[in-house]
Amino acid sequence: MTRHGGNMQKIDKNIFRACSGLFVIPVMICLLAGCAGTGDSPLAGNGSASTDASAKAGLKKISAAEAKAKMEQGTPYILLDVRTEEEYREKRIDGAILIPDYEIKDRAESELPDKNAVILIYCRSGRRSANAAKELVDMGYTNIYDFGGILDWDYETISDNKNGDAESMKILTYSVGSHSANCYLVYDENSRKACLIDAPDYDDEIMDAILSNKLSLEYIILTHGHFDHILGANAFRDKTGAKIAVHEFETEYLEDPEKSMTSYFGGETVTADILLKDNDILTFGDISLKVIYTPGHTKGSCCFINENEKVMFSGDTLFKGTIGRYDFYGGDYDTLMESLQKLKSLDENYTVYPGHGDATTLDGEIAENPNYK
Repeated sequence: MTRHGGNMQKIDKNIFRACSGLFVIPVMICLLAGCAGTGDSPLAGNGSASTDASAKAGLKKISAAEAKAKMEQGTPYILLDVRTEEEYREKRIDGAILIPDYEIKDRAESELPDKNAVILIYCRSGRRSANAAKELVDMGYTNIYDFGGILDWDYETISDNKNGDAESMKILTYSVGSHSANCYLVYDENSRKACLIDAPDYDDEIMDAILSNKLSLEYIILTHGHFDHILGANAFRDKTGAKIAVHEFETEYLEDPEKSMTSYFGGETVTADILLKDNDILTFGDISLKVIYTPGHTKGSCCFINENEKVMFSGDTLFKGTIGRYDFYGGDYDTLMESLQKLKSLDENYTVYPGHGDATTLDGEIAENPNYK
């Protein structure tokens, strides 16, 4: 396993095996049979509601097979923990965001602004998640799935861990294209599923690495829509069948050669397969990447973090010792400064893999980068 960043969280496997980062996706695949949802949701399935609160909210169950199929289609989701801060600090699931059930009414609309997002919700025993799910639906959220309580999960059925309790993440870095942008090939050594972070240009060396490592490329994830990060996206998709994912505000860049500046390089346009929002999660194998919306360089620039390995892919938002430009179309200095503060507010240190140049750390940039002064 290639390790990056801070220490992995250790959890007593006999008590709470499902909460190490490796088990996040198997948990959702095997246990979503107990989830519920609204009729026309992208994850909706057949079945009856399991609790009174869920029934009142109009939630429905979804089978494990349906959930797995939808996730493999790339349906983004938000994982919501409604326990207390103390419970969350003690044991948490990779990628989850915390809003205690008693704060849902006060915080949900500001922290979960997209009321059509797929939200998977859980607590300890099931009571609080059922009540919170009802509250969210009453507030107008349309795709709420109540996981119920962690204590009810069947840990043995989802124990596929061959290496103890850590993800087997490997990151290969390539400097590609006329502007030496970084392309990251990220993969799970167990499942051999992979993603590309940015596709500056098509490169035979990257394709050879995908083939020689017998990888299944699931996603081409674009941090933003400038030419030096997207010119290889179509070619890699054509050769691998991977889906192109980007923040929803970047589609105008992908589709307009003037805004993306591909007009200087033949006018390439790109059609995204998956449109992302803040806090969405993409998974491949046992690895999850969470979307952190960080506009300022462009309208829809994003960073992507893996909370287990404490890894961040920062695109052109944050570099070692500096930041991205804000004088192109859609750029804005004040917005970029707000995005830097959003990264600063993250609880822990991350190894930062930027869109150009060498890797760094979030704590190091907060301490030394002049834009944080």
